[in-house]
Amino acid sequence: MGNKTNLNFLNAFMEADAECAKKLGVKRHGVTEYINRLGDAKEAPDRTDVLARLVRYRNVRNKLAHEADAISTVRDIGPSDVKWLKDFTRQIIRSKDSLSLHDRKLYRIEKWCTALKFIVPVALLLLASVAAAIILL
Repeated sequence: MGNKTNLNFLNAFMEADAECAKKLGVKRHGVTEYINRLGDAKEAPDRTDVLARLVRYRNVRNKLAHEADAISTVRDIGPSDVKWLKDFTRQIIRSKDSLSLHDRKLYRIEKWCTALKFIVPVALLLLASVAAAIILL
């Protein structure tokens, strides 16, 4: 493992970082932005697992990128971590990641609330009209 796994991990992390940055409209540090936004999205699916992994992976990435000889000495990750990052990147691209699913749910709720703001007054008007008609009979 060692060098090859660490290099594969760095490549997978860089791809995830770039896709997160693109999705979230930032120039750099896409994974950090994703972590920050997911931290605020309390009801996002798989939030706890995704946050824990991304924070851990960001720490490993920083170690690999900034510590001397880390590529050959760090043993904090394995092939399954590289696979998870690649799967996460695919989810980001397809908008099937935790944050996208959470945002879609919020959008549907907001859309429903907007509809209710129109429906409730109309329903009350209809009820008032029916009540007035009954009283006049």
